[in-house]
Amino acid sequence: MIQSMTGFGNTEFEWRDTKTSIQIRAINSKNMDIRFRLPGELEMLEPQLRSLCIEKLMRGKIDINISFDKAAEGEHYEINTKLFAAYYKQMRELQNQADINIENFRYESILNFPGILVPVEKELQEDDIRFFLTYFEKTLNEVIKFRQSEGKALHRDISQNINRIMTLLESID
Repeated sequence: MIQSMTGFGNTEFEWRDTKTSIQIRAINSKNMDIRFRLPGELEMLEPQLRSLCIEKLMRGKIDINISFDKAAEGEHYEINTKLFAAYYKQMRELQNQADINIENFRYESILNFPGILVPVEKELQEDDIRFFLTYFEKTLNEVIKFRQSEGKALHRDISQNINRIMTLLESID
C-alpha cells in the first residue's frame, strides 16, 4: 500500500489533572528528523518518544508539540527562599547606601519579583508514564492513518493517470 509522507495527528486528554495536548506533524524527508517541543517535566521521556516515532513512522521530518494547559491545571507554587532573601538583602543595602527609607516596604511585593514564585513539578510515576505513552501512541496511529488515507488518494490519482495514458496510447495506434 502506498503511504503519503505527509501526516497529522492531534490528541487532547486529561492527564494528572491537566489538559494535555499532543500534536504530531509529518512531512516528506529522506531521513528521519524529529523535533520536540515539550514541557520540562517530560524531557526525560524524549528518548523513549523518539524511539516510538522511529519505529512507527520510519522516516520524514516530524514535528512534535506537547503542551499543558497551565490555566486549567491550577499550578502549585513554592517560594524560592534563597532568591527572596537575596532580594531582601539588596533592598536593605539600598536603604543603607542611598539613604532611602524602606520602612513602609511590604515584603509581599518581593513575591512579584522575577523567579520568586516557581511552579512545583509533580514527579512522574510509572502509571503516569504508561498513561501518557498510550496517548502518544494513539497520536502516532492518527498520523499513520492520515498517511494511509493520503496514500489511497495518491494511488487512485496515479491509477487514473495511467489509465488515461493507456487510453491515449491506444488511440495513437
